[in-house]
Amino acid sequence: MMGGLDHVTGVSQGPGLTSDAKQSDPSVLQGVQDSDRYSWLSHPILVVAAASIPAILYVLYVFHYSIDVPDADDWNMIPLVVAAIHGHLTIGALWSQYVAGRPFVARLFIVAFGLFDHLNEKSIILFSAATFVASFCLLLLPFRAYLGRRLTFLHVLSLSVVWFGLADVQNALWAIQVVSYLVVFFFAAMTYVLLVPRHGRNVFFSLGIVAAIAGSFSFLEGFVLWPVGLICLLWFSPWRRRTFYESVIWIVVGVATTVFYFHGYNFGITTCALEGGRVGLCSSTYALHHPIMLARYLVVLVGNVVPTSLFAIQPRYLLMYEVLGTAICIVAAFVIIQTIRERRKRTNPLPLLLIVFALLFDLLIVEGHLGEGLLSAGIDRFPLPNVILLVGIVVYAWGRIGSEGVTRRQDTGAKRLKTLAFVTLTSLLVAQCVETTHFGITSGDTMRELDVTTARVVVNFEQIPSAKRACYFGSTVVGPPLESLYMSRTLAARNHLSVFQLSAKKLYRAQGPPTIQQCEHGLHVITASLPAGTVGTPYAATLNATGGRPPYGWYVTGTLPPGLTLDAATGVISGAPQRAGTSSFSVTALEAATTQSKPTCWACAAVAPPPLYVTYGRSLRITISSS
Repeated sequence: MMGGLDHVTGVSQGPGLTSDAKQSDPSVLQGVQDSDRYSWLSHPILVVAAASIPAILYVLYVFHYSIDVPDADDWNMIPLVVAAIHGHLTIGALWSQYVAGRPFVARLFIVAFGLFDHLNEKSIILFSAATFVASFCLLLLPFRAYLGRRLTFLHVLSLSVVWFGLADVQNALWAIQVVSYLVVFFFAAMTYVLLVPRHGRNVFFSLGIVAAIAGSFSFLEGFVLWPVGLICLLWFSPWRRRTFYESVIWIVVGVATTVFYFHGYNFGITTCALEGGRVGLCSSTYALHHPIMLARYLVVLVGNVVPTSLFAIQPRYLLMYEVLGTAICIVAAFVIIQTIRERRKRTNPLPLLLIVFALLFDLLIVEGHLGEGLLSAGIDRFPLPNVILLVGIVVYAWGRIGSEGVTRRQDTGAKRLKTLAFVTLTSLLVAQCVETTHFGITSGDTMRELDVTTARVVVNFEQIPSAKRACYFGSTVVGPPLESLYMSRTLAARNHLSVFQLSAKKLYRAQGPPTIQQCEHGLHVITASLPAGTVGTPYAATLNATGGRPPYGWYVTGTLPPGLTLDAATGVISGAPQRAGTSSFSVTALEAATTQSKPTCWACAAVAPPPLYVTYGRSLRITISSS
C-alpha cells in the first residue's frame, strides 16, 4: 500500500526514512494523505497547460510586437550576411571581436537566417523566443529531480509566469539579443545533461562540455557556464575517482577555451558610452576600484525585475530599485547558504545554479556599464539574468514546502515564519506579474511604433530632402556611426535583406517617410571636420549647429581620443591627447528645451560619422600624432 502511495506522489522512501518510520510519524502520514487528495494537480494535462499557456502567450506577444527592421547593433550583421551571400565570408570575420565579445555561434545563426530567410529580423526574434521556451522546458527536468516528486500545475505555473513575464521587453524584441538567449539555452542544456541522466555518463558529460563551449562562443556572458558546471560536477557525494577526473577535465577544457577566446582580444573595447568621452570610467578595471558603486549598481540590476522604463530609470524610482534589489539579494544569499547546507538531502543544487548563473551574468553587465552611472542599471535590456535569479528563489521555496504544500510537524513559530515568507514571495510574484504585463504591453506599443518609424525612414530615404537626410536617419536609426549605417543600408537594399524584402518594402513605400518635427525645425550639426592633434599638446575645437532653439547642449556617443573631453554646455572638445591614433564617435546637438537629460531619438540631430570618424570612402577624420 505504501509503495502505491509512493508511486502516486513520486517520492522514494530514501535511505534515511523507513516504511515503519513513515507509519509511526503522523505528520508524514498526513502529508501523504493530503498529497493523494490533491494528486489531481499533477495530472499531465494540467502540468502541460501550466507550462504551455504562458509560453504560447509570450510567443504571441513577440510575434505581434516584433518588426522586420534592423535595430542598433543589428546593422553590423548585414555586411557579414552579404559576404556570405556572395561567397566571401571568412572564419576570421565570424570570429572577430564585436564590442566586448565574440558572438561566433550567434553569427552563425544570423548568417543562416540571411541565407535562407533574407535576414528577416522578425524570424530571428521568434527564434530567440523559441530558444527561451526550450530553455524553460529543459529546466523543468532538473526541477522535478530537485523536488523529488511529480510536478504539479502550481509548481509549473509559478515558474512559467515568472520566466515568461514581460520584464525583458527590449531583449525579447531585439534580434541581436539572440546572443543572450543562446547563452541561457546552453546553460539550461548543460544543467540538464550534468544533473539528470543516470546512464551514458560519458556521453552526457561530453555534451555538457560542448554546451559550455557553445555558450562561451555565443557571447562573453557564456563563460559563467564553466563555474556553474563545476558546481554540478562537485555536488554529488561522496566524491569518487570519477568526480576528480571529470572536474580536472572540465577545468582544463574551460581554461583552454578561455585562452583560445581571449587570444588577440582587445580589452580596451567596452560597451560603455559616456557624455564627454570620459574613457577612464569605461575601463575594465573601473568597477574593481569602486566596490561601493559596484554593489549599488548590482543591487539596482537585481531590483529591475519590476521595470519602469525602457531606457533608464528615473531618479525618483532609484530608492525603490535599491530596496527591492537589496531584499532579493538577501533572500538569494540565504538560498545559496541553505542549499549548500542541505547538500546531502537534495539530488541537485538547482536553486544555487540559477542564482549563481544570474549573479555572475550581472557582474559582467556591471563591468561593462558601471561607468554609465547608476540610472543606466534600469535599462530594460538587463532584467533577463535577474528573472532567472527570481526563478531560482521560487524553485527553492517549492523545495521547502512538503508534499504538495503540506509541511511536516514543526513548532508554531517556525510554521508562522515559513507561512509569512511564502505569503511575501507570492505577493511579490503577483505584483511582478501584474506590473510587468502592463509594462510589457505599453513598452511593446512604444517599440513597435519606433521600429515602424525607423522602417519608413530607411525604405523611403531617397524621398527625404537631402539637407534633412542626416537628421532623419540619425534621429531614428541608432547604433554604429552614420557612415557605417549608410553602408549597411545600401548593402541591405541591393541584396533585398530585412526591411527591403519585396513585401515589407512595398508596405513602407506606400506609407512614405514620417515627419520628424525636430528635423523639420532645422536643427543640424554643421561641423564637417575637426583639426588634427598631437600627443601632449593642448587641443581645442568647437562643435557648431544651426537651427532649432539655442543655446545648444551636446553629448557624444562613442569614445573621444584619450585625454580629450566634451563640454556639454559649449560644445568645446578640449584637453591634451594622450595616445596617437584615430577615434570614432557620434555627437548630438540638443535644443535648449531638451538639454537637461540625454534625449530620445525624437529630440536630437546627430552628425554623420562625426568629426573624428575614420572609414573608407566619404570619411571624416582626425589624426593624433606622436610628435
